[in-house]
Amino acid sequence: MPKLFFIFILAISILACKTNKMGIEFNPLENAFPLSEFKEKQDPTRKVSPTFPHNINLITMDDLVANSADVFKEIKEPLVISFWLTTCGPCKMELREMTQNYPKWKEETDFRFVAISVDFPKNREKIKSIVKKEQYNFEVYWDIFKEYRRVIPGALNGLPQVFIFGKDGEIKWHKKKFRPGDTEHLYGKVKEIAAEF
Repeated sequence: MPKLFFIFILAISILACKTNKMGIEFNPLENAFPLSEFKEKQDPTRKVSPTFPHNINLITMDDLVANSADVFKEIKEPLVISFWLTTCGPCKMELREMTQNYPKWKEETDFRFVAISVDFPKNREKIKSIVKKEQYNFEVYWDIFKEYRRVIPGALNGLPQVFIFGKDGEIKWHKKKFRPGDTEHLYGKVKEIAAEF
């Protein structure tokens, strides 16, 4: 009986190890902390890493502070980042199209879609309100100090802007502005880039 019990425990342990290796996903918010504990003030001289994934403080819709170095630490599939503003009509149209299509496209092709607001602090609650009202089904963050403008080519002049990042964090594709149907073209590019993973 003890021998059989030992074999059973060993089998369960091996199975658990396999499940852990394959089944546990990286948690980008593992090091996040409450916004209420965030003491940092905007500092234009702060050194922002010029290389992806940078070191930019991002605020979640649940009022947590996460660093972009953690949020984008692992790229296992094409990473699509859309930069937007609450006052930008075309931005909201684009994100609405993505909300409609993302679940279906995600089933067909592994990729990660993230929306990052570069709004001023006065619009913080408006960001959360839009995300809730439109029922965005992808990750949404707020670049509290607009630091992406310092590291993204073109300083995000003109929104929305969408970037697809490859496995090494390099920009593989970039689009500025929005016209209805643009997300179909974006998805085509995602499929092309997914083949490189």
